[in-house]
Amino acid sequence: MAYLDDESSVSDGAPVELYDFTGPTASYRYTSGATAVTYGGNSYTPAPGLVRSAIEHPTTGTTSTLSVTMRASESVVQMLAFSTQSHRPTRLRVYRQQANSGETRTVWDGEVTLVSPRGALAQIQAATKLSAWLRRKIGIDASWRCRYRLYDPGCKVVAGDWDLTTTVSSVASDGVTIVVASVGGQPDDWFAKGAELLRVSDSERRIVYRQVGTTLTINEPFPTLTAGDSVTLYAGCDHTHRFYTDFVGTPLVSGDCQLKFGNAVNFGGEGSLPGSNPFTLNIRHLIGS
Repeated sequence: MAYLDDESSVSDGAPVELYDFTGPTASYRYTSGATAVTYGGNSYTPAPGLVRSAIEHPTTGTTSTLSVTMRASESVVQMLAFSTQSHRPTRLRVYRQQANSGETRTVWDGEVTLVSPRGALAQIQAATKLSAWLRRKIGIDASWRCRYRLYDPGCKVVAGDWDLTTTVSSVASDGVTIVVASVGGQPDDWFAKGAELLRVSDSERRIVYRQVGTTLTINEPFPTLTAGDSVTLYAGCDHTHRFYTDFVGTPLVSGDCQLKFGNAVNFGGEGSLPGSNPFTLNIRHLIGS
């Protein structure tokens, strides 16, 4: 009863939550606490700003849903939103641990159904397995962002048409700042937005957060990466294709899907969904703000 005693105690309760995302090729583990936690032989890293909603149980059916908010820069968000890996389910398990008793209980076990980066933060939605399966099969969510992973079968863009195999020029002491001279001819972030860098020798991958000129920032260091190593870079995508008209009726298009890849025909979102209140936009235009 120690766990339940701590859970109900105002003075003794000291809970932290552990979030275990098991993806197609890797696991990502975080804690809501300020210090790292080891549980089940795995280390959970502090993720500042990590919060979740209450678990929602509908009055009918067997579906439960959960929403997790965390920094968009976290590796799991980059994998879910932008990874070039094939689109396979990602399992999310949430554990609640009482620091005083050391007891841990599972409070959630389901699958990720949607990730929505919004500036510095991202919202990850998850559902019990039946609901997640239905969402993947039926596609009941409407979004102005593409729901396909770049280069997966739904996207239909061929990775081999958008890659660059080259060599590393230098690696900074932090291990995440890499200079690749041969990318200098491309616009900033051409090889970013969740794109991947693959080391040719062992196919180990990292996600590219930013590209400014010839400098790349990856999500975490390689165990060993040195100047002269052969790597393959893949062009990234912001997963948007917006089509709309301005106030005089001129048609406009934005987003990498069409402007970068010419792939609007396979866009997996609803590009005409309004991102802002159109009446508010018109009023702001009329008053010149």
